Amino acid sequence: MTPDCQFWWDWWVKALAAAGTLGAVVVALFRDWIRGWSFLAPQLSIGLKNSKGEFTERQITEGGEITAQHIGSRWYHIEVKNQRRWSPASGVRLCLLRFEEPNAADQFETTWTGEMPFQWRDGQLGALMPDLSRQIDSDLCSVTNMPDGPILELHPIIRRFSVPTKWRHCRVKCALTFQAVSLLVDSNRLRIEIAWDGQWADGKDEMARHLVITASPQVA
Repeated sequence: MTPDCQFWWDWWVKALAAAGTLGAVVVALFRDWIRGWSFLAPQLSIGLKNSKGEFTERQITEGGEITAQHIGSRWYHIEVKNQRRWSPASGVRLCLLRFEEPNAADQFETTWTGEMPFQWRDGQLGALMPDLSRQIDSDLCSVTNMPDGPILELHPIIRRFSVPTKWRHCRVKCALTFQAVSLLVDSNRLRIEIAWDGQWADGKDEMARHLVITASPQVA
């Protein structure tokens, strides 16, 4: 290679390296601003994962001691998705925004509004507010066939006294509105109605007659 060719070869290599370094710095400095553009920002969406839930067995402990084993339980989840995997959403939480209960006329009435984060399924990713590039599930509710009667539970991270989250062997009807929120963008809002007659069944189809969960694709 002639000296002139060597000079220009080295010049182009250094120029490309400098451009790459400059591009990385620009992206790091203006990442949030760039993602603010609608076509670059994360795109979150939420939906009910399976209206019939997933069966599992639980071990019940009380005071550090095992009180029951192999207890049937069925869990229901909300899935949180990022439609743009290459643009992760930072600090994602699934929050309950509104809780409704039927009044004397059996019409839903809002009894609580706020922002109550729900727990991630099985402690996924080990973070309360993970960065999301694909999908993560949140625990909506569960029904467990306890020795003293079935129990329905919601699964917020922190419970609020004004919002009921546990019912034992009784009829339940309520509606919950959720939204996934992050540092930059929020998802659609999803309204889920839960109706339970207080009974338990092992089979998914049989249980679906006792516990009915329906979701509206999107609410304002």
